[in-house]
Amino acid sequence: MGGKKSGRNIALEVISAAAISVIITAAMLFYVFWTPGGGKDSTDQDKKQEKEVSLKFKDKKYSLSVKCAQDMNDYLERMNIGKDQIVWSADSPEVEVGSNGMVAIQDYNVSSRLTAKSKKDKKIAATCQISSASEQKDFKNKVADYNAVRTSDKKMKDGTVSVCNKNGMESKIDVEEDNYQPSKKTKGKSWDSGLFYRLEDVEGIKGGGQINDYVIERKQFINARTGNVMEYEVYRNPDSKKINKIVGIEHDDSQLYISEYYYTNGKKLNFILSYEDENYLPNYANAEIAGERYLFDNDTLVNWRIITESQHITNYARNEKEEKRLRSTGWNNIKQYRQLTQKKKKQFLQREASMINAAYNTLRKMEEYEGISAIRGQVSNEDGNPLSDVNVALHSDTYDCGVYEGKTNESGYYEVYVPSQKGVYHMDYQTEDKSASETLYNIELDSDSLGVDQDTVYLTEEKGENSYHFQFLDATKNRSSSEAYVAGAEISFRRGGNNYSGEVVEYAVTDRFQGSVSKSLPSGMYTVESACSGYMTEYRNVFLSSRTEDTFTILMTPQLAGDEMRIILDWGASPNDEDSHLFTPSGEQVCYYNKEIYGANLDIDDMDGYGPETVTITNLQRGVYKYYVADYTHCSSNEVRSTALSESGATVRVYTNRGLEKTFYVPKNQKGVIWEVFAIRNGEIVPIQRYYDSIQDKEWCRKG
Repeated sequence: MGGKKSGRNIALEVISAAAISVIITAAMLFYVFWTPGGGKDSTDQDKKQEKEVSLKFKDKKYSLSVKCAQDMNDYLERMNIGKDQIVWSADSPEVEVGSNGMVAIQDYNVSSRLTAKSKKDKKIAATCQISSASEQKDFKNKVADYNAVRTSDKKMKDGTVSVCNKNGMESKIDVEEDNYQPSKKTKGKSWDSGLFYRLEDVEGIKGGGQINDYVIERKQFINARTGNVMEYEVYRNPDSKKINKIVGIEHDDSQLYISEYYYTNGKKLNFILSYEDENYLPNYANAEIAGERYLFDNDTLVNWRIITESQHITNYARNEKEEKRLRSTGWNNIKQYRQLTQKKKKQFLQREASMINAAYNTLRKMEEYEGISAIRGQVSNEDGNPLSDVNVALHSDTYDCGVYEGKTNESGYYEVYVPSQKGVYHMDYQTEDKSASETLYNIELDSDSLGVDQDTVYLTEEKGENSYHFQFLDATKNRSSSEAYVAGAEISFRRGGNNYSGEVVEYAVTDRFQGSVSKSLPSGMYTVESACSGYMTEYRNVFLSSRTEDTFTILMTPQLAGDEMRIILDWGASPNDEDSHLFTPSGEQVCYYNKEIYGANLDIDDMDGYGPETVTITNLQRGVYKYYVADYTHCSSNEVRSTALSESGATVRVYTNRGLEKTFYVPKNQKGVIWEVFAIRNGEIVPIQRYYDSIQDKEWCRKG
């Protein structure tokens, strides 16, 4: 055989090897499928551990500002569960909870349990307590958030996390936020022009101009994306209280981005005008305004109209019905949507979606939030030079607490943002070395006060007394005439600015010859009160020091009847000539070249500095009045970027038969020659405080 295996033996070995292989495989299968903890069960357990789902709040208690939406996802720890797989709820009706975890508490001193729960497994949940502070504390927190004094959350001693309103939901507006969708149905839709032509006073159209009787609310927010100031005028029907128009004005350096939105009584978007300009002039969307128009029907953009600076007009109509309407009203150059390129169609749809969101985000903001106001001013030394790094402390008299501390900038300016609501404040000023201090009392804000400019505050270290002479004149008479002297007026001096009721430090009565008094007083700011039979009680701020003039003129206005109103402008030595311009509801103007019309007249026109310029409305009419101040000195020489008006210390006071109603101080640090101060709408004074460095549409300001 010689060591060779026979065929039979080889066959047995192959069979034996195969049998062993089968036994080993069977053993492995038994282990995998039957042994506890092995194989598939072990793999599933590993996978289960990898996909463990849990929810947990980082802290147990949170304090939120009232009506300031907060994303509570920021405070929730999630394991293997997405935001869209969570259901949010709260057990208080005063808490609004969005499906995305945005939470807003609607009132003060509210406490609620907030729950985040898995949609798939309700056993997986997390809870925390959310609460709101008292009205006073909430107000302080908002001022701190608006002015970036508070930039992060703070944990209180009891473990409650006081949440900083980083979203700025109350002070900010995100007009681009994607919250609304256009309608998918487009067939048979067309723009209804009834709302627009009913509101606006369009030449040749009867029954328009109703917006002149509307109530205007003014609000201000910060653009959440650009950081620019957003100013709004909200037009509300006086009978139905419905908002039919909102004008949004975004301030970006010297450029304004203006959007005018129109809404039906059913809160449906009807029309939008969007354009850019250096100044905002209330008007309607006539064809002379270059920009874009968006015409809607039930959330469908039915026409997109573009008007260029060269007056080239293009209409992009959504369907045949809208095209037919356009042609019937005289429009040309119409392009139908179905005939556009794919690129242009995409652009059309993008505009439709963005305009829908801009309009409804704006409407919701105006309906639900009060907005913010700015208290601003300047601090100078006795020579009138700006003081930097002066400590500025704002105190709310309404809530009886301090709400802000900061410093003036390198130009002596300060600006403090507060909630836009009715309230009274006072502000303390102190140099860094504490050598000089002052107080400005009775800083009053209304809900429509956007930027409230204050009188310049002067600080001095002088401690001695000086002698001063004060003369009191009738504001309706020429100051050089003896008929202007107000004799027998009772004069009270109080320390600080706008101090109407504090301690009287000196008292006097004007003489019968020149209507004057003389007093020796320590240096500083004073409020001078003058009261006399037949005149309105007057309050005037003065600053006294060895560096100032020693003679002061204070104007008093005679008592007014119920249908009368008086506007008094005064200013400093420069510019020589500032002019009052009052536009009446009839379209007429009262000014230096048209001193008297029915129901109003210019009593005094001053052309050599100081003023006064006095306008009296003798028969107050329904409708809209507009009051402007023009720097004629620089208007006439076309120096429209001059800062002289802004630096003139110009002050406008408005009186009714109740007394002094409003005081307006010219905005500081502004380039321009026209100051639009306020409007009177059906007897109500509406602050405006706009400034213009263009006189293109205002040739009336320099008419010879």
